[in-house]
Amino acid sequence: MKGKPAIAVARKNPSVEGRADFLILVVAAILMPLLAAAHGRGLALQTTVDLYTVDVHYPFPFRAKVPIWLNFFLSSAQNHDHQVYFSDLDAAVFKDREMILRTNINRKQGIGSGAVITFPEPGDYRVQLIFNSERDQIVEAYFDIYVPAEHFYAQIFGLPIFQLVLGAFFGAFGVFLFRKISDLLRIR
Repeated sequence: MKGKPAIAVARKNPSVEGRADFLILVVAAILMPLLAAAHGRGLALQTTVDLYTVDVHYPFPFRAKVPIWLNFFLSSAQNHDHQVYFSDLDAAVFKDREMILRTNINRKQGIGSGAVITFPEPGDYRVQLIFNSERDQIVEAYFDIYVPAEHFYAQIFGLPIFQLVLGAFFGAFGVFLFRKISDLLRIR
């Protein structure tokens, strides 16, 4: 041990730092597209019936054979910020006067009450929503929608490639910021 310092010098471990960078990149590449798809466009259907406004929110345009999450909201027609209590809602989807789906959805606390719906083929559909308070009907609303044929998007893991590229960009930017900030905070 002659000639070696008694105090060990801390060195950067490139494999640990590289794993942290990779983890940030992967998390951003997966989460960013999901967040963009969930909240990026804010598409909605809305109608007013008597004293109530019925809203249906969805993340991207309707497409045949593509599952889509629909959130259902009921508010006062006078004040859209005032959510009206409902215990559950009955949802039905019709195509050419034939019912293709009927379901009952319980109200969720603190989040939108919703369901995943897949329209089986292109065409005109009618969505019927009946909001209930325990056993009494509050309001019934209808939405007529057109569902076009599905578009082919190049996908990886079920997500369009452009969303994955966007997520990778934000992940790389996060890695860059992480390194710059950690370099600034490092005591030399």
